Amino acid sequence: MDLGVAYLIFIFFIDIVIATTMEKANQFLAQNRLSEAVEAYSEVLQKEPKNYQALYRRATVYQALGRTKNAIPDLTAVLEIRPDFMQAQTERGKIYIKQGKYDLAEEDFKNDAAKRNEIQTLKEADQAYHAAMYKENSFEEAIIHLTTLLEKSPWNIEYLEARASCYEHRGKFSDAILDLRPTTKLNPDNTKAWFKISSLYYAQGHVEQSLESVRECLRLDQDHKACGDHYKKVKKLNKHLVAANDAAQKNNWKKTFDSLESAESANKDNISQVQAEIAQLRCRGVAFVKDESGIEYCNKAIELDDNHARTYVKRSELHTVLGNYEEAIADLEKAQEIDNNYTDIERLIQEAKKRLKQSQKRDYYKILGVNRKAKKKEIKKAYRDKAAKAHPDVFNKENPDATEEELKKAEQHWLDVAAAFEVLTDDEMRQQFDAGKDPLDAEQVAEDNRNPFQGGFNPFRNAGRGGGGGQKFHFHF
Repeated sequence: MDLGVAYLIFIFFIDIVIATTMEKANQFLAQNRLSEAVEAYSEVLQKEPKNYQALYRRATVYQALGRTKNAIPDLTAVLEIRPDFMQAQTERGKIYIKQGKYDLAEEDFKNDAAKRNEIQTLKEADQAYHAAMYKENSFEEAIIHLTTLLEKSPWNIEYLEARASCYEHRGKFSDAILDLRPTTKLNPDNTKAWFKISSLYYAQGHVEQSLESVRECLRLDQDHKACGDHYKKVKKLNKHLVAANDAAQKNNWKKTFDSLESAESANKDNISQVQAEIAQLRCRGVAFVKDESGIEYCNKAIELDDNHARTYVKRSELHTVLGNYEEAIADLEKAQEIDNNYTDIERLIQEAKKRLKQSQKRDYYKILGVNRKAKKKEIKKAYRDKAAKAHPDVFNKENPDATEEELKKAEQHWLDVAAAFEVLTDDEMRQQFDAGKDPLDAEQVAEDNRNPFQGGFNPFRNAGRGGGGGQKFHFHF
């Protein structure tokens, strides 16, 4: 076969392959299968490097994938092949604006007056931002100019980092993180950004997010010293906080408090939100604490963060246990103010008000000097102590000249001690009392069935007062 003919056949075959591959690439693009489209256009360009259509379309796909650094060379190559391809020049100019490369953008829009005016406005904003950064405490002014710039130039890492820095100085850490995250996409090796993001999460007490972010830094550079040191610190703190939360979910409060103590030691930077989380968890464990120290835990949690309804509800529980009913109501009403949809909050408030009303009549827990979590063993011991001191013989012996009013008070106390023992050692009656109902209230239960001294007998008027001293009394000792 003639070499010329063979060459023509070869060229024809190549053209068919290129056309077929190009068609396949266009189909991938239409189906939004972008990675496959890039591969297909690249295959075309291997065979025909100056195929400007393949170059232009690959540049378009690169932009869709966020790979603008790859798009620029393709668009530049298109313009070298076809200087009159204005669409490619316009696309490149738009990318330059998004990147904040205004001088290069001006070149591409030299015949577009409107775009040149827009670019000039951006250049002025750039100068104003730089001027503001040199002024003392001009972060808000710089943020205004940077926001103007980033509306048109969202791919400019310098602007993103600068605004993040301003937000950080203003204490707006979440906004700073939002600006830093895109820089990790624009520069895939941006360990500096990941370290800063992790540090900002840590400063807010978001320990798990801090740990995730610093891991990204180490994934890029496992020998990064700052990230390595930060990782060890955050990992240790997170371990104890996770253990504490897991134990709390299982109501294992002994383990919870132990883990919180370890977390407190690991919080070497005294991050206030971590302190608040520790205090809130301790406050949740009021059933484990049962004393005034639980109130202090809740007070600390509220001092650090007073916007958690559950913390107020938990403190109200401990106030109830300790008999501080007015304080319990105040806490529940504050919880309702913070979150009106808090579970059963209206019922909790009504029950607390019943307890307050009940306490103004007769509080059996206070009579025996025990709290609402007291076991029967504690109640019986308290009763023996109170009954021994309230015994009529003891009172009459210690107060031979007692007035009628004093006798009445002593008598009532004696009856109250007996009633308290009866109610608090009976599971059903105690449950009623805890719900705000006095099972011995004359309006609810016939007094004849409950009064152990019914029938007119008064031990205080007989015991030790000439003739009644031999009367016997029966106690539940």
